[in-house]
Order: sequence, then C-alpha cells, then structure tokens
Amino acid sequence: MTLAYSPTYMTTRSEAGYYQPGELVDSNHKTASDSGTSLSDETVQTIDSSVTSNSAEKMEVHNHEEDNMTQYMNESSTIRDDPIDSVYSRHLPALSTTVISAPALYVESMPGKKIRDKAALAINIWFQVNEEDLLQIRHIISLLHNASLILDDVEDGSTSRRGRPSTHLVFGIPQAINSAGYQINKAIMEVLKLGSSECLEIFSGKYLVLKEMDKLYIGQGHDLFWTFNTKLPTTEEYISMVDYKTGALFNMLVRLMAAKTQTTPPVTPDLNHLIILLGRYFQIRDDYMNLTSGEYTDQKGFCDDLDEGKFSLALIHALENTTEKENSILRHILAQRHIANGMSLSQKHLVLDILKAAGSLHYTVTALRKIGQEIDFEVDSIEEVTGVENKPLRTLLGMLKV
Repeated sequence: MTLAYSPTYMTTRSEAGYYQPGELVDSNHKTASDSGTSLSDETVQTIDSSVTSNSAEKMEVHNHEEDNMTQYMNESSTIRDDPIDSVYSRHLPALSTTVISAPALYVESMPGKKIRDKAALAINIWFQVNEEDLLQIRHIISLLHNASLILDDVEDGSTSRRGRPSTHLVFGIPQAINSAGYQINKAIMEVLKLGSSECLEIFSGKYLVLKEMDKLYIGQGHDLFWTFNTKLPTTEEYISMVDYKTGALFNMLVRLMAAKTQTTPPVTPDLNHLIILLGRYFQIRDDYMNLTSGEYTDQKGFCDDLDEGKFSLALIHALENTTEKENSILRHILAQRHIANGMSLSQKHLVLDILKAAGSLHYTVTALRKIGQEIDFEVDSIEEVTGVENKPLRTLLGMLKV
C-alpha cells in the first residue's frame, strides 16, 4: 500500500506525552494508527528489528558504564591503601631545628672573652638572682647577641670573626639571616618561660625592653647609613649611635635581672648611667683595638673596620682635626674603599699614619680613661647605696683597661 505522505519511523508519544516504540510518526507527529492506516507485517518487522538493535546498544553502553564504575572504585581503593598516598592525609612528625640553628651554633662556638656573660655574673652581686633564672637570662642575652653578630657581619660585609670565616660565608646569606631571626624569636619565648609578670612586661609594658631592641636596630641603621654614604658623623652622633647599638643588650640584661631580684627587701639599684657608660667604653675600646691590637688582627684581620668603612672615634677625630691636605687624603681613601669594597694594606698603613700624626689614637685612649674613671665613680656610688662591694665587676673592668 502506498501512503500519501513520507513516513518517519521513530518512537511515538504516549498519552503522557512520550513516544512509544513501534509507531510510525509523520512530520506533524501523527502516528499511523491515528490516520487509520495499517502497516504491513514486513514494515512492523523492520520497526521491531530496529528497536531491538537500539535496545541492545543501550544495554551495551550501560554495561560498559558499570564496568568503568567498578574499575574506578577498585582503583580508588588501591590508592587509599597505597602507603605513599598516606603521606598526604596523615599527621607528620615535626621538622628538626638542627638546620636553622646551625649558623647560630657556629657563631656561638667561636672563641671570645664573653664580656656580656661575665658582666651578668658581676652585676648579679647586687641583684642576687637565683642560679636557674640567671642562667635563663644569660641564655636570652646570648641568643640576641649571636643574632646581632650574624646580622652585623652580613650587613658590614665582614669576611671573618674571631679568626674564623663569618657565618654567612659558611652557610650563605639567606640561611644566616633566617637563623638570626629564629634566635630573636627564641629569645622572646625564653623570656615568657621566666614566668613572672614583671618579665612579661619587660617585652610589652612599663619596662619597654622591646624599645631597647628598636634602639639596637636604629643604631645599626645609622652606622650603616654613614658607611654606605661615606657621611662623616659628629662625635655626638657617634656616641648616640653607640648608646643605641651597644647599650641595648646591656639595658635588657639589667632589666631582666631587676625583675627577678631575690634581695630582701627587694632593692633595685639605679644602674642606668653605669650601663650607658659601660656600653660606650666597650664599643670605643673595641674600635680602638681593631686599629691597634695584634690579637684583633689575628681574629678579624688587619684594621678590619677600615675595610668595612666604619667611622670610629679615632677616624672622626682625625677628619675633624687634621690638616686640610691630610683630610683630603682620608676622604679620598674612604671614597676608594667604597668603590673597591675594601682597603689595600698600603692604604690602611697610610690611614694609620694620619691618625697617629693627628693625635687621634691618643685622643681615643684619653677618652677611654675618662669614661673608665666615671665608671669607677658609678660603681662606688652603687656600692654605697647597696652596701655590697662588687669585686668581680672591678676585676672585669681592670681586664679591659687600655
């Protein structure tokens, strides 16, 4: 039978709106049954065969998807059981601090006079801090001091310290700086272990010891600025820098000890002026010895501070008091040092000759002796107030006289 329109074989809609298999649909979605036209047996067989084929294909796809899901689940189970994968999900042990502590331990192992440590023991004659707390305080100051040494050598470009290569030349600048920062953080945590509210206030409250750390960085900042820009500071500016840079750790030491004093009744003598004088004496003496001491030459190299371009009291005095000709020579050598990042041996000898001719080394010794006399006067006054003679401190001061 010939139909009056071109049929399309497809799934037809049911009453609910969906097409049913086996019905013939025209382009207007009319089924053959709707038009009253019957299909031949051959046509019906063709339709049923097509539907059966489609159903088989769909079943094959469905089975393939199930196989994929089963494989995925099996693989997921295998991954979860893999010991390598467990690294990403379980808690791991803490990293060792050996690596970050190594640069600080290196600088701590260097031979030295341990002046700050000896000063702590001597000053404790007046504070009577118990042995455990004093050991903790000394450790705190040591952590901060070692950190400052590491940073100083990096910033100054020092190649040696106490006869050994500078820390950053052994471990590299990044590791050295990182270790120094870690030591500062450890020092703060060690203060918290001291336990008393007074010690906590030292870092955050009325004692303002964190301010002393600020001063240390500010003092170092001025020192670096003068060196980098070859800018001559005045004597007053130099002494102020020393008060900030060198006096900071001494101030922190004394304030921690005062917070843990065991004297009965608690007596905290005013050591402020003594500490200022001690800081000045130690720094000026260190600068002087760097220029004149054979021992310092063995430890740091001949006139190492001249290589670094540091302005010592002797150099400042010479630039302020020498002849115009020698002043010009000094300034040109300092400018060449900045370009070459160091001085030759002959340049250093020429600088020393000018310092001697200008009386600058003698001037420095005179200044040290004057400061030493003021220190003795302060010690006398404190001994009178406390009623306690401090022989260890006097012995230490005697060792440092020039």
